[in-house]
Amino acid sequence: MRATLGGFALVLAVTGAIAAWLIAHSGVTLAAAAGTIAPDEAERRPAVFWRLSIVFFLAASAGLMVLSQAAGIITAYGGASALAVYGTTFIAGAIAVARVGGGWTVDWLTIPAVAAGAHAVALSGNVALTLWPGPGVSVVALALVGLGYGVISGVTAAAVAVYWRRALYGRMASRINMAWCAAAIVLPITAGYLFDLTGGYGPAILIAAGGNALGILVALGLPRQRAAQAETELAQG
Repeated sequence: MRATLGGFALVLAVTGAIAAWLIAHSGVTLAAAAGTIAPDEAERRPAVFWRLSIVFFLAASAGLMVLSQAAGIITAYGGASALAVYGTTFIAGAIAVARVGGGWTVDWLTIPAVAAGAHAVALSGNVALTLWPGPGVSVVALALVGLGYGVISGVTAAAVAVYWRRALYGRMASRINMAWCAAAIVLPITAGYLFDLTGGYGPAILIAAGGNALGILVALGLPRQRAAQAETELAQG
């Protein structure tokens, strides 16, 4: 355990130093804001805000449950300790790659298509684990759930840039990230509670599947990029 924590601390120190070096040599100068920039009534777009927040919340609920309890879930489905450790590492890596890929995908496909597709991928993982429970299937299934969550994370960041003007990015992104905070509490804790009651993760997996199914429906109602950009330009006058 000490060796693992020491290695983790070393990785954080090295990556932090690299990030600081890149920022220092980027040549980017950030100017202090002259004043508070508030969206006008036309730019608030509450329907889009809540729809995007719900899509993010539902994906993050399932994804964070997997990320926080992957080892326990794999073990509960019969996986050995080694499979749980390596499986968890694989799942975390899949989520990281999907986060980057989600943002890039929006350059080629519409936001609702990518978001709905990500929820569909996560749903397929939950359904597979429900129908064919087992150690090997659990790793693949949880990776699919993680992929869906990672893609949604990237899509959400890109969607904020599309639906609101640049000056409002920080304000709107921080508010939508409240959905992530809620997701980190709701399903992960519920999954642990249900495991204590039932001795398994089956009910939690079904809840996650239901959330992904709902996420598909909500995501399909998100505005497409061109329509959203036209509305933003119209609001700016």
